[in-house]
Amino acid sequence: MPKTTVHSSTLLARLADIAHDARIHLQESQRVVSETVQTGTVTSKQLERLQTLDAATQEVEAVETVLEAVSAQLAAGNDPVWLLKGLIKDVRLSHVVDHLKGVMATELTDKGDDVTFF
Repeated sequence: MPKTTVHSSTLLARLADIAHDARIHLQESQRVVSETVQTGTVTSKQLERLQTLDAATQEVEAVETVLEAVSAQLAAGNDPVWLLKGLIKDVRLSHVVDHLKGVMATELTDKGDDVTFF
């Protein structure tokens, strides 16, 4: 049976992992923008790589949602064990939900998150 709670230290470590992934996506997008500025053109491969910008934005939004809940509790002097159901209710990305639940990437099947292309 999957765990339904998570300790603050574990939750913060998982959020740090997600933030790390988002940073990598943002760095990739920065490289493409830099290359585009230098060449004045965008190749289809570069455009494909820029899609990571949308993924990173959504990951940062998901981390922000959870951190707001954690911060409110910690500011009130609480150090609770978190009910995962409440923490993930507003998180829209399934891979972020899975990561917060502690599901390892190798355990996941392709869920095909929707991606908005720009």
